Amino acid sequence: MGNVAPPAAGLGSNSNYFLYSNGNPLLNLTVTVDITQDLISNIGFALQLNAYSPAGYTSAWQQYFFTFQTPNGLPGGQPGNLYGFVEPWPKSTAGLGHDTTTNDLINYEPFLLTLTNPTFVAGYKLTISLGNEPNGNVRYVTFTVLDQNGNQVGYNSVDMLTLSLDGSNTLATEADLAPILAFQFNIVGPINGEQTFFWSGAGNIVYSASNELTVKSALPSGVDSDWHTLENGNSVYGTLPQGQSTTFTQSFNAVDPPAYAPAGPLAVSQQLGAPNQTNFYAVDRAGQPVAFYVDNAGHWSSSMPLGPTGLAIRGAALAASQQFGAPNQTDLFLVAQNGQLNVLWVQGTGAGAGRYPSAPAVFSPPAARWRCRSNSARPTRPTCSCSTIVAS
Repeated sequence: MGNVAPPAAGLGSNSNYFLYSNGNPLLNLTVTVDITQDLISNIGFALQLNAYSPAGYTSAWQQYFFTFQTPNGLPGGQPGNLYGFVEPWPKSTAGLGHDTTTNDLINYEPFLLTLTNPTFVAGYKLTISLGNEPNGNVRYVTFTVLDQNGNQVGYNSVDMLTLSLDGSNTLATEADLAPILAFQFNIVGPINGEQTFFWSGAGNIVYSASNELTVKSALPSGVDSDWHTLENGNSVYGTLPQGQSTTFTQSFNAVDPPAYAPAGPLAVSQQLGAPNQTNFYAVDRAGQPVAFYVDNAGHWSSSMPLGPTGLAIRGAALAASQQFGAPNQTDLFLVAQNGQLNVLWVQGTGAGAGRYPSAPAVFSPPAARWRCRSNSARPTRPTCSCSTIVAS
């Protein structure tokens, strides 16, 4: 019968097929991610089951996912924590019309495990299992993690009617539950719209339910939300076949994007204190600014990445200038993934002095455009500090 055509946005990151059951509530839905190549990412990742309720329910868009969070998950990086997440969203927030609220219905994040070496090695299996009431409403959520030896290393199971509504002490009721009409699965950044860079990773996503599933390229009708997740990353998914089945298996893997975003923004400036040095700056695929520099008519060189991995999105806009009143200080500005304006600076021809994030996250979206002249540090690896600029 052939394969289902990919969605308009392709098969990767926050765009994947939709699975549904011809308008019937999905029952006993289970999604297992079977890792066959070490899954390594710079700031962690999320394995998201993003589900759509039938029209007419308070809960319009349901999220059930694993989120793994680390300051630096690349080889030689820092430990990370894995959490489950239960987060249904009301129609008033996630509906097809204008948003009237900004809140989710429930926000439950159970801790599952810590990885000292922040790598999910080949053989790990992570499973999200949903249990239904007789009317089809999703009520029970179970997260299970098996390591490469088949040992259970993470587990949490919850009845959603034992959870409080977000921001209150009021327990969820039947009115806050809903069936699932369709869903999409995404392997993306960990949380809050973040972009992750997968250094490596591959495996299979196994979808199963009690009723027969059908694969679609577009969201089926009969729902009150058309949301998709904002988190993203360099993941791609395999095609799925036409027809119906209670089980589908889809491949996934990390792709190696170009080091820099094609036609992406740059910033250019003289390095103050080095009269014959020209610098230009760009944000690389791991979300770190890099300085390229040349003396006179010589050959171009590049610095080590500046600031922490995952600081900004790949290809984020930059601005650079002299710090006025500090004649030999070159400043580089960018908006980080958390919406904070960050300033990186260097004194004269020395190593980068620091990175300083502005206090609150006041700039949105993180990729906000800056027009700029640019500057940066010498090839030595800087210890970046940061500072925050608050918009009034």
